[in-house]
Amino acid sequence: MTEQGVYLYAICRPEDAAGLAGSPGVEGSQVRVLDVGELSAVVSSVPLTEFGEEGLRRNLEDLRWVEAVARCHNAVVAECFRRGPVAPVSLATVWFDDDAVVSRVSTWQEQVLDALARVDGCTELGVKVYQRQDQEAGLKEPAPTASSGVGAGAAYLQRLKADTQRRESRSQALAASVEQVHHLLSEGAVASRRHPVQDPRLSGHAGQMVLNGAYLVGAQEVERFRGQVADVAADHPDLELELTGPWPPYSFVTLEAS
Repeated sequence: MTEQGVYLYAICRPEDAAGLAGSPGVEGSQVRVLDVGELSAVVSSVPLTEFGEEGLRRNLEDLRWVEAVARCHNAVVAECFRRGPVAPVSLATVWFDDDAVVSRVSTWQEQVLDALARVDGCTELGVKVYQRQDQEAGLKEPAPTASSGVGAGAAYLQRLKADTQRRESRSQALAASVEQVHHLLSEGAVASRRHPVQDPRLSGHAGQMVLNGAYLVGAQEVERFRGQVADVAADHPDLELELTGPWPPYSFVTLEAS
């Protein structure tokens, strides 16, 4: 018989975990619920051949495997979130048995209860901001080429200096514009967080990402926030804003297990 480990998806309140048992988990497993004091740990049993140390080291290099596991993981977290506040756990967090999960969640109890209270009634919205390609091209204008003749060297250096100053000015203006966008959106949110910008190969967008923001918004305020994003976009024609979500509050309460 294959040795089994315990995959932890998320932690929530017991009343919000009711009915989750038996729903589909990763790799065809079934979700179980472990009650830990005032909390419930949402788990499933998984083979350690795939989710043990060696298995994960191998599988995490397989993007198709990671995508399939992430999709199932997120589906379980989303179902928890549909029922109430949830503290997601980072992808592929596995323990050897139920007792180990219970022990760790017990040490997290105060932290998680505070987090659930903080995000109760809220959802996460993402805003990715891209520099429009015509503006991006302006920042990457080729330096002026040198010409021949008397005084050409000095003239070339002057043009080069002016070109550098112009590009620096545009770059500073862009940075200020991005900071203003984040500030305005943060004012309309309960909390906000900036993530590292994504490479175009990951974002799937042709333009250069200049802001990758996450905003915790009251569930009743989602439409208002959407309107705010539209207003900010209209005021910043040099930028393209992409709104995503709503999501479970991954950016604000995700637990990392050592």
